[in-house]
Amino acid sequence: METGGLCSGSKIRRYLRSKVPCIDWIRGYNLKCLQGDIIAGLTVGMMVIPQGLAYAHLAELPPNYGLYASFVGVLVYIFTGTCKDITIGPTAIMSQVVAEVAKGNTKLALTCSIFAGGIQIIMGFFFLGFLVWVISTPILCGFTTAAALSIGFGQFSKLLGIKGVRRQFWQNIYDTLKNIKKTRWPDAVLGISCIILLALLRFLQKWAENKRNSLRQKPKRRKRNNTLLGTELHLLSVPGSPAAGDRHVIMPGREGLTEGALMRHISRQTTRQISAYSTTTVRIPRVQDTALRVLWFMGVSRNIIIVLAATITAYLMNYDKTFTMVGQITGGLPRPRIDQFSGMWNHDESYCEVDVEESLRWTCLASAHTLDNKTLEEAHCKDIGCCWDSNDNATTQCYSKGFEFSQVISGSILVASIGYLEHIAIGQSFAVKGSYQVDNSQELIALGMGNVVGAFFQSYPVTGSFSRTALNFMSGVKTPLGGLFTSAIVMTGLSFLSSYFQYVPDSCLAAVIIVAVYPMIDFRKPWYFWTVSKKEFLVWSVCFVLILAFTIEIGIIAAIAVEIGMLMGRNMWPIIKIQHLQDGTYLFKIDGALWYLGAFTVKEKMSAMINGTYNKDNPKLGPKVNAIVIDFTTVSFADTTGLDKITEAVVLGAKKDLRVVGYGMLDRIKKSAAQQGLLKVMAIENSRADALQSLEYITDSSSHPGGITIESSNLVTNEIRVRGSGSNSYQPLSHASTPEAD
Repeated sequence: METGGLCSGSKIRRYLRSKVPCIDWIRGYNLKCLQGDIIAGLTVGMMVIPQGLAYAHLAELPPNYGLYASFVGVLVYIFTGTCKDITIGPTAIMSQVVAEVAKGNTKLALTCSIFAGGIQIIMGFFFLGFLVWVISTPILCGFTTAAALSIGFGQFSKLLGIKGVRRQFWQNIYDTLKNIKKTRWPDAVLGISCIILLALLRFLQKWAENKRNSLRQKPKRRKRNNTLLGTELHLLSVPGSPAAGDRHVIMPGREGLTEGALMRHISRQTTRQISAYSTTTVRIPRVQDTALRVLWFMGVSRNIIIVLAATITAYLMNYDKTFTMVGQITGGLPRPRIDQFSGMWNHDESYCEVDVEESLRWTCLASAHTLDNKTLEEAHCKDIGCCWDSNDNATTQCYSKGFEFSQVISGSILVASIGYLEHIAIGQSFAVKGSYQVDNSQELIALGMGNVVGAFFQSYPVTGSFSRTALNFMSGVKTPLGGLFTSAIVMTGLSFLSSYFQYVPDSCLAAVIIVAVYPMIDFRKPWYFWTVSKKEFLVWSVCFVLILAFTIEIGIIAAIAVEIGMLMGRNMWPIIKIQHLQDGTYLFKIDGALWYLGAFTVKEKMSAMINGTYNKDNPKLGPKVNAIVIDFTTVSFADTTGLDKITEAVVLGAKKDLRVVGYGMLDRIKKSAAQQGLLKVMAIENSRADALQSLEYITDSSSHPGGITIESSNLVTNEIRVRGSGSNSYQPLSHASTPEAD
């Protein structure tokens, strides 16, 4: 049996291990790993339930969709992921992107999840993850800060119980301030109280964590013989060579040492003395350790603690008349759906997504624009996505069922790019902390599989969550199997507690989102960009302002366009250094790539030097140009246009009896230059000294009676022939150093 074929058993096993990484870690799984995964999984599960409800609210989707997104992708990642710490699910940034892409349309959100997952899987299989890195650090920072600000300010209207507020950032601020008198004070008091308590619990978590670490790393002194440091040193000058000037030292056991040798001896002993105070890990008293652990757990579980407290408060205070509530949530686990694509062929119907009581169930036809004798515009259905009942109360989300295929493609590309960037940045950072490797291509496949499978179970697009991943890491997770226990918590809540989720106040969820996105607002980075590179600050500013002013897509695309424009500008006007060497010989150094964008600039400057106009414009440069030495040492790339323009400039110089040579060209560029014909009109040397010697060779040849003159020029073949003195034959201008002569 052959084992070296294309489909050999070892290759198949290696391929399966690379695409299903759980095959590797499951072999060494033991009870210690199980214990760590259970603790971490349950801890993260307590955090993800309130976040799922809040982020679905942010994505303008029914709350149960956030819970579906919290467990389906995690289950898929167990089998396909390579990062043990990362936990995927709904995040604030991704929810904001989904809100702008889908605008409350659940079918569009699910369809984008399938297409985005498909894009990620294809990129992973073909190792195309690098394409996403066209989004540079300034763009990513501008996007994150703008999105966090937009999310935070967007939640203030819900925090205050104000209705009828538009989604766009500036419009949101305007509508909130305009309707500030309509604030529902019970919602506002409850929401602000939740923010304060969440901030206090977050501080409590950090304090308990730092306190426990400081107690564990308490310095402990070890006893050591310190006779040297207690010894009084007597430096006595003894007779010696006046020229040497050595002072000898008399001390116990070290007689006759020079001062330098003594200082080295003291340095070694001092190092040993300092090591006596080295930090060691000590055991914390059990009562104190337990108290700190409890405080830490309260801090990391702050979301569910606050949501439970707010829900109980709202229930006891006649919730239906006092607070704005989340509303009824569909209970139970999601059933597989395959009708996500139907909206692409149905453009004439609008409807309310969530079923409510029969008296409040509406079907609104976009063609008639009617809803209980009100137009959709009057009901603000198009503006804020709500159906209104006869008592002018917003009931459920209402939107157009139909959507265009172009919406799906543009939205899916954005979702796939942002999701991968957020996911891989988190995975790489925690892989460094845990000292293990993350396969970027496999992470793309894992994330894509999570999105595709999740979409069939009514999960909107997901990605890695930084807060939950950090909690997973600190809880001591051992393998991706910790996600199984996180999913178990969410599924238990959906199966048995969904009827109680309707009592969660909107203002409480708004408070959870505001506290979650606050750390993402970072204005230190733009200050860093301003001090280091004004161009990067410009890219950040374009992305930041346009996202807030318009949409995420416009901001990111415009920032990428600005960055590409600056890149083209740098290559269109390459850095050219001109230096006078000797006797009218000038160094012409090209710094960067010699390609079509900057080739015309290079030719213009060389032509100006050849025609004498460059020296007139720069009188301090030196005498008239007699020869040009082109420095190619920093040219890393050259295309056909760049080589053509150099050839044309050399032809122009030859016509005006101006000598041009070059040096330092890379072998691969020299090979292209030979094929282009540049080496037939110009010698390319290895160093500047060789180039100057080549100029002397040409000068000696031109000093003969016949001289060197242009006989013919053919720019199509890039060949120039010159008449040498004392000979009727024709020879190339370049001499024996060219590849043809070799």
